[in-house]
Amino acid sequence: MCSSTFRDHYLDVPVDLSKILFICTANVEDTIPGPLHDRMEFIRLSGYILDEKMQIATKYLMPAARKSCGMSTDDVDIQDSALEALIKSYAREAGVRSLEKEIGKIYRKAALELLREKDQSKRPLVITPHNLEKYVGKPRFLSDRLYEKESPPGVVCGLAWTAMGGSTLYIESVIEKSAKDKGGIHVTGHLGEVMKESTEIATTVSRRILKWLQPESDFFDSNTIHIHCPSGAVPKDG
Repeated sequence: MCSSTFRDHYLDVPVDLSKILFICTANVEDTIPGPLHDRMEFIRLSGYILDEKMQIATKYLMPAARKSCGMSTDDVDIQDSALEALIKSYAREAGVRSLEKEIGKIYRKAALELLREKDQSKRPLVITPHNLEKYVGKPRFLSDRLYEKESPPGVVCGLAWTAMGGSTLYIESVIEKSAKDKGGIHVTGHLGEVMKESTEIATTVSRRILKWLQPESDFFDSNTIHIHCPSGAVPKDG
């Protein structure tokens, strides 16, 4: 066997790969192993915003889902407000793959409901933000706002990059008393290197400012600052 062929173990036949171009897709670049990363050429595509997803869903995804379920616009009416709620609470990814799945789920469940319903006067079946949960389940993404008016001391609102495009998150901090000259900073949460460096930089700047305003203060030497990102289960950076 020459070096340009690859033997497929399923078909058990050699395949010539000398003129084959492999195209792979990924949402996150950081998880690609270094040796493989160095041998790849990257084509970065920007994600869709809300208005673009609305147009794609209206012109392409919904008609395709209706056709696959054998339905028409007279059978199911997905309101724009329901479609917007679907995008914000169920399909925040940069593409529309999840949105396509959720729209298909709505039409399949609606088709079953219409088949069981003998009263034809109830058509079309109107999908609104209020009954959306009945067809697609509980929202995957809830509101990012935890505090109605203002955040308490020690809590700030930050912005992070994620595989879904980005999100706001509350970063919390508390002060722990420690022995003299045992102070420092303790960071928890699944954070990227950029955010970890940001905490170190912020601490250094704070030390300099405190030293300038109150030279006699030993706050940083006798206290440990614990910084935590509650939404740290999702890898993020920024």
